[in-house]
Amino acid sequence: MGTNHAPARAHYLSPEAIADLLEDLSDLDKDRVIDLLEQRDSDFLKMADVREARLLELVDQAKERVQAVVKVVTALRQQADDHMERAMKLVVRLAEQIVKRNRKPSAETMKQDEEIFTLRNEDKLKWSWKKLGKQYDMTGAAARQAYARHFKRISREWK
Repeated sequence: MGTNHAPARAHYLSPEAIADLLEDLSDLDKDRVIDLLEQRDSDFLKMADVREARLLELVDQAKERVQAVVKVVTALRQQADDHMERAMKLVVRLAEQIVKRNRKPSAETMKQDEEIFTLRNEDKLKWSWKKLGKQYDMTGAAARQAYARHFKRISREWK
C-alpha cells in the first residue's frame, strides 16, 4: 500500500474518510483507487520538485542581479570619490589664486612695474613689450601685465 505524500489541504479527504470509502469497494477497485492516489501523490511531489527547482533558479537570478547592482554601486561610489577629489583640488587651486590676487606685491615688484610703465610711456617704438620683457627677464605678456598692474595702482590713487 502507498503512503500519503500529498500536502494537507482543505479540499482533500482525510485518511479515515478514504478508508471508509475503500471498505465498500471490491479489492480490484480498491487497488485502482490506491494506484490513482499514489499517482496523484507522485504528481504532487514532481510539481513540488519543479517548483523548488524554479525557486532555486529565481534565487540564483536574484543573486546575480544583486551582484550586478553591487558592481554598479561600487563604480558609482568610485566615480563620486574621483569627482569629489577633483572638486577639492579645484577649490584649493581657486583659494590659492584668490590669496595670490589679494596679496600685495613686494616693493621690488612695484618698482619694476613702475619702471616698465615709465619706459613704455617714454618711447613705445623703442620699448616694445618683447624688449621690455627681455630687459626684465620675462615674457612680453608678463611685461604687459606689469604695465597694467602699475596703471591700475596709479588709477586708484587718482580717485
